[in-house]
Amino acid sequence: MKWDAVEKSNEVIENQKELKKAKETIERVTVEPVHAQNVDLSPEGSMVGEFMLDFKRQIKKRIHEYDFKAVYNVGRTSSPYMLTRNSVVMMLEEELGVEIIVRGYYKPFELNAETDGSDALMYDVYAATPEILRNAMSKIREKIKAIDGYMKGRYESVWRQVIRNGEKYYSSRILLQLENEADRDLIKNELLRIMHECSVDATLRGRYSGYIEPCLEAESNEPAYIHLVSKNKTNLATARRFCEDIVARYKQKE
Repeated sequence: MKWDAVEKSNEVIENQKELKKAKETIERVTVEPVHAQNVDLSPEGSMVGEFMLDFKRQIKKRIHEYDFKAVYNVGRTSSPYMLTRNSVVMMLEEELGVEIIVRGYYKPFELNAETDGSDALMYDVYAATPEILRNAMSKIREKIKAIDGYMKGRYESVWRQVIRNGEKYYSSRILLQLENEADRDLIKNELLRIMHECSVDATLRGRYSGYIEPCLEAESNEPAYIHLVSKNKTNLATARRFCEDIVARYKQKE
C-alpha cells in the first residue's frame, strides 16, 4: 500500500513538472497580432490551385471523353431547378451509365413550356458506345418523371426539423403553384395575418413569389410554396391549416 502511494505521488510530481515545462514553452512563443484586412470574395480572388471557390453553385463540367452524344430537351417539368442540381444529375449518370452536362437558362418562362431553341433546359448526354446512349435516351424521361414525383411527395410532408442559429425549429411546406404574379401580394397579406396570429415565420417562396434565394441571388424555379417555421409544433399545425385554406381558395378562384 505504501509503495503504491509513493508511486502515485511520484507520478503527480512528474505530471506537474511536464505541465510547468509546457507552460514556460508557450509563454516564450511570440504571436504576431492579426490585423483586419479586405477579403476578396470574387471568383478570381478565391482561386486555390486548380479549384475555384465560388460562392454560387457550380455547374458540373465534363469529365470523360466519350465519343457518342445526344441532346435531350427536358421540356415541361414541375421541378426544373431540381433537374439542374449536380447531385440529381450525378444520380441520373450513375443509373444510366452516361455523362450529362446541363445546358440552358433556368428562368420560369423558359422552363415551363415545351421549347426546342437554345434557351431551353437541355441535357447533353455522352456515352462510351451507341448502345449505352440509346438505352439511356430511352429511359431518361422515365427517370425525370420519378424525380418530379419525389418532389411533389416532399412538399406533402407535414413537417420536419431544422436548425437555426444552433436552435431546433420545425418547418413545413404547402405547395401553391402560382401561375402568375397577380395574386402574390394578396397571398402575402394573408401570410402576414397568419404570422401575427400563430407566432410563426411564414414566407412565400419559389416561382413568381418574388423571394430571392440567398444561395442563387435570384428567384427559385421550384413551384411556389408557403414555407412555415416555428419552435412550437401546435402553432405550426394551426398555421398550416390556415395556409391550406388559402391554397383551397386560390385554386377555386382559378
